[in-house]
Amino acid sequence: MTTSVEQQLDQFNDKLAKYQVLARKSWPEVIAKQGKKLAYSLSLHLLGMAPAKGAIRAELTERLRSGLGIRVRDTARRYATKHSVATVTKIQTRTAGIFMEKTRTGKIKRAGLNWWQLAVKREIGLRESGRGFLGRAFGYPSLIGRRKEKAVNRYATELSSYGLTINPDGATGTFTLDPAVNPQEANAAAGMSKPRARAIIALALRDTSDDMQIYIARKMEDSASEAGLK
Repeated sequence: MTTSVEQQLDQFNDKLAKYQVLARKSWPEVIAKQGKKLAYSLSLHLLGMAPAKGAIRAELTERLRSGLGIRVRDTARRYATKHSVATVTKIQTRTAGIFMEKTRTGKIKRAGLNWWQLAVKREIGLRESGRGFLGRAFGYPSLIGRRKEKAVNRYATELSSYGLTINPDGATGTFTLDPAVNPQEANAAAGMSKPRARAIIALALRDTSDDMQIYIARKMEDSASEAGLK
């Protein structure tokens, strides 16, 4: 039976307390080190959940061939508008009736796509390029010695952040997916709330706890040997 995020978090915090005593490290050091391990485990498992390269493109292309539609986001529509030009204008209303793909010089591209084909092509490309999105949302370069670190995509857009808060009683580490920062963080937050992603959070917590337990067991064994109890 798979344990919940809450159960794994309780065990994780219990291991943190034991690790802190045995490692003789400050709480900021402990949170930074184990936070990095947790982020790495999350990233690894989430990347493993992503579809294989080309799988999304093939699935959506087959869907279109079968006569089914796909939802096209506003950014893909705006892309199509930016990269197309009107070819026919309705005289009565003075509005463009047909838009076709244009060249860099603004002319109609030979054998180019129409507006809708451009939008659909862009949508498929965006979905394919985002297949490892959640995994990248927890790929922090370093947490040791830093108060805050950001995970960014290939365009340097923030996907999430991890920060250390040091208080009189020790320290806390917080993963933040803030929809107010940008739509990418909102998408990451929505993705991480789904059942499959929550199962991976629990798995990453378990992995990090198990890693700490190996250290805890070894240190306790060493202490027992030094005390002549073994």
